[in-house]
Amino acid sequence: MCEGSMCLFSADYTAQQYFERKGQSQFPNARASIAITCLTYLSFDIFGTGCCNYGSLLTNNPFLDYAARHWGDHVRGHEDTVKCLALDFLQDSSKAACVGDISMAQYWERPTNYSGMHLSCFFGVAKIVDHQLKNGAIANSKGRDGKSPLSTAAENGHDAVVKLLLARDDVELNSKDWYGQIPLSWAAKNGREAVVRVLLLRDEAEVNSKDLNGQTSLSLAAENGHEAVVKLLLARDDVELNPKDSDGQTPLLWAARHGHEAVVKLFLARDEVELNSMDSYGRTPLLRAAESGHEAVVKLLLAQDEVELNSKDSYGRTPLLRAAENGHEAVVKLLLARDEVELNSMDSYGQTPLSWAVENGHEAVVKLLLARDEVESNSKDSYGQTMLLRAPENGHEALSSRGMTSN
Repeated sequence: MCEGSMCLFSADYTAQQYFERKGQSQFPNARASIAITCLTYLSFDIFGTGCCNYGSLLTNNPFLDYAARHWGDHVRGHEDTVKCLALDFLQDSSKAACVGDISMAQYWERPTNYSGMHLSCFFGVAKIVDHQLKNGAIANSKGRDGKSPLSTAAENGHDAVVKLLLARDDVELNSKDWYGQIPLSWAAKNGREAVVRVLLLRDEAEVNSKDLNGQTSLSLAAENGHEAVVKLLLARDDVELNPKDSDGQTPLLWAARHGHEAVVKLFLARDEVELNSMDSYGRTPLLRAAESGHEAVVKLLLAQDEVELNSKDSYGRTPLLRAAENGHEAVVKLLLARDEVELNSMDSYGQTPLSWAVENGHEAVVKLLLARDEVESNSKDSYGQTMLLRAPENGHEALSSRGMTSN
């Protein structure tokens, strides 16, 4: 089939989308036929010429992008039909590397020099992987970024492929790539629960291994809100509950920062969790949740007796100040309901929660604060300015005329 005839489907209406709509019932052999077409196309000599000029290559070969990104989707379920064609393509290292750069790598990572084993693991075509292994493919090959096929399968949630690879003595369970991530951390980061289960069955799995940013698998799962994965990791007796990354952030702090309520609950159920742990800038989980307006997480943290309500970061900012500064009315209400909250705490610039709310034009928050008799409405910042001066200066003339007077 000539290359020109391959430009059948536009980017807006691909073959895959079409057959997903029409269904296997109307086109029983469609996927196998497309799989054969993709693999035949990717086996053309033009894609095996070494380092590719991807701009011109994709422009001059319109079907390349689709074939590279979806051949595995069509192969899945038809592995026996296309076995020989797939194996011939995958064992050609230069063609596999070219296709891997298009389907798997970000443009700034190219070339990555991924192998045919990386490609089949990326798509999770377990039968093809099995055939490759039986035909002498290197199970533990590394891309230029140091990533192994096992990490690729783990990242993309292909537990059947992970099991195949782990059955091999030559596969490194804890192999690190250039980012310092191991298969477990890739799976945890992406919420691949089934893969995490498989990896954790191995006693030698390094659950506390840190990547280049100092994050463990638990930290990555917490940051991304993967509740089920966090549960699995917390069930391990050897998991570190409060590891700090290179910025001093713990898993709890990551979860609070991003508002992952269910994950925060899991951590708070553990007595040994460091509730008030500070990052490198002095920010606690409560401060991070407050500044981002995560009301549900703030409620959870405030329900803990040991929580430090008025902790200050390296700029002297408290949770109330950050919530007021960012206009998070619901969070400000929660904090104001606590008698011990410091209403007039000043940051390094001499500004209070009220002055920040005024400066940023958060009228609802200003009203909440002014309803408290103890709030000082005319305190001066480090530049000698009062809120009455700062409000019109920042375009909030209405706030300066609300009758703010000294207590």
